[in-house]
Amino acid sequence: MYFALDVTSRQALYDSLIDAMGQCGMNPQVLARTDDYIVFTFNRSPKVFRLAVWPWDRLVPSFFFGDSHTGGGNLENIRYVLWDVPTDVTWESWYFIANEDACAIVVKAGAFRYATIAWASYGTDSKPLVFAISNSGKTSAYDANGQAIALAAPYRGLYLIKTTDGGYYYSAPVIGTASTGELLFASANGIKWLCRDGSAISGLEIYGNDIVGTAGNIYYPYSYTLPPLLFPNAATWEP
Repeated sequence: MYFALDVTSRQALYDSLIDAMGQCGMNPQVLARTDDYIVFTFNRSPKVFRLAVWPWDRLVPSFFFGDSHTGGGNLENIRYVLWDVPTDVTWESWYFIANEDACAIVVKAGAFRYATIAWASYGTDSKPLVFAISNSGKTSAYDANGQAIALAAPYRGLYLIKTTDGGYYYSAPVIGTASTGELLFASANGIKWLCRDGSAISGLEIYGNDIVGTAGNIYYPYSYTLPPLLFPNAATWEP
């Protein structure tokens, strides 16, 4: 499923995000809310999340999570997922995407600035994974224990590979490694990398039953990725 979120105001944006999560069967619970931020939980992660949107007239996103909510916008053991996002442009396009195993908020400012905040899982027991990719802000990825990890693709370079009919691109698994380079998982559930130049993605694109989200960098711990994210079956999935 995918939704264009309401960007007429911050409160409308928060309302439409929570409504989209609810329609996807994610049972979102709002713990705190002001014009500047919303703190919430949902059933795809044991963590508590804070989406901050400021300044109000440009809908500039930043995103954090923690182990618990300690009041107001404060979180215990806070982790920064998306921050230092440019405030000199208006982030006028917001989307929510979901399939059976992953979901994401996709945000755009014009044609050249974009960010994706994503939740997925890894392993047969579906350990939670949360991360952001962006060409317009600092980003991080975290494993089920809240430890910073690197996401990698099993290829290098920028690809523009199509099938024989010219209609589709090849994909590759999302690999997770520790800061020391040790393999944590060989593929994430519900997401893949699309083997094409991330800069060519307009923000949210639909290919058959699949949805492609924006591309960008993951800066921490030491590596980065450039291909955009593929959400298999998200265009037609329903809870």
